[in-house]
Amino acid sequence: MKQIFKIIFPYKLYLHIFQLERYDINRSLFWIFSHFWKRTTQNKKPLIYTKKAKAILFASILFLILFFLLGIVFYNLSFSFILLFILLFQPYIIIIFSIYLFKPYEFYVKIKAIKKTKTKIKSLKNVKVIGIAGSYGKTSVKNILHHLLSSKYKVLKTPLSYNTILGISQVVDLELDESYDFFICEFGEFKKGDIIEMCKMVDPLYGVMTGINSQHLERFKNIENTTDSIFELFDYLKNKKQRTVINFANEYLKKESEKNKSSGDIISYGDYVSGIIAGNIKFSDDGTSFDLSFENIKKEVKTPLLGNAHINNILGACTMAYELGVSFEEIAEKLKTLPKVSHRFEQQVLGNGYLLIDNSYSSNEDSFNEALFLLEKINRKNKILITPGMVEIGKDSKSVHLKFGGQIEEVCSKVILVGNTIRTRSLADGINDDKVVFMDNIKDMWSVINSFNFNPKDSVIILENDLPDNY
Repeated sequence: MKQIFKIIFPYKLYLHIFQLERYDINRSLFWIFSHFWKRTTQNKKPLIYTKKAKAILFASILFLILFFLLGIVFYNLSFSFILLFILLFQPYIIIIFSIYLFKPYEFYVKIKAIKKTKTKIKSLKNVKVIGIAGSYGKTSVKNILHHLLSSKYKVLKTPLSYNTILGISQVVDLELDESYDFFICEFGEFKKGDIIEMCKMVDPLYGVMTGINSQHLERFKNIENTTDSIFELFDYLKNKKQRTVINFANEYLKKESEKNKSSGDIISYGDYVSGIIAGNIKFSDDGTSFDLSFENIKKEVKTPLLGNAHINNILGACTMAYELGVSFEEIAEKLKTLPKVSHRFEQQVLGNGYLLIDNSYSSNEDSFNEALFLLEKINRKNKILITPGMVEIGKDSKSVHLKFGGQIEEVCSKVILVGNTIRTRSLADGINDDKVVFMDNIKDMWSVINSFNFNPKDSVIILENDLPDNY
């Protein structure tokens, strides 16, 4: 009976979708109308009954009662029951009413959090804030930089991917105090103005810009808007006459940096004319070895982090750490003990012998290129890619996936495509049929892999992205 009720009245499912879409009404409605008869998901990230979710649930019940009573007052009891059935059958209507009901309160909470955070940051005279912005690489650079600075200073960082105004303000309120030297703050962006709003709240004195690509292009509409948004950090620091550490390995950052910008405003990393560079890069099952060079000094470094993407993140963190007073020798030594970054090219040799590289946190064109590059370079015969494709890359999604399908064909022994979507079908169009396996649920991956009959000790698997249920 409970299952039948869920099928007829999918309130919990729709509330879950709204939560996954950060209560964005347009994006949530797009999913609902695109999956009009869908009533179940894989529930990879279950509905969390946060204060907001509970408030929306409570308000939804009140709206149901209100509409039912209004139906009786203005029409009749039969009409009220029909209206009640419609609202229960398509509950996104009352969810939207509930979201709008709380918008004024949310705005008040946001303004209050900004004001409280600004006041506290200003009161902490010894704490210097480092802002990190970019389409990708923010969390990795944040974690590496925290590790490097901790050798000399007391440092607090925003945990996990806490990168919104309310998330940052919560960390400042509960954890930041006068005993810290630095606060490393990750800035997330979903629209123009997000980063400058966070800059005004925490007042960064230093900044790192990690990269720009097509990630979230559906939200930003074009790469120019993305660039403008991320350069809000640069503009803020420039107004304070402070320099920004910028990744010149990224074409968009380099191009924008060189356009109408003074070199005195920028400290570059990621290219061979920057201060700290990496060379002689070699990959293995247990990490990456490379030569770290600065001026006439060269240090051999072995880190448990795997791949060129992490090397670039390391260079960004090293450049910022050096600017903040950590010596080159201290930096080289600390790199040997870097902790792995969860779900970001995180590798392990499994008990059965497979080398598993987990890059399931998210995916974008740079990340996908890196995954295929690693598969090509890792010295194992059988190369398996598992992916649902990339999301939020805008109108070019089909052509981008088709292009990567051709690259997969050249590199991979097998590719497991998760879900039957325009993304996975476009990837498959560029790959020979005998290499492709479609899979509905990531939980089935081992039964599919075992069917290949590969020697595990001569095989490598990369998980490239793992999408929540709204995708």
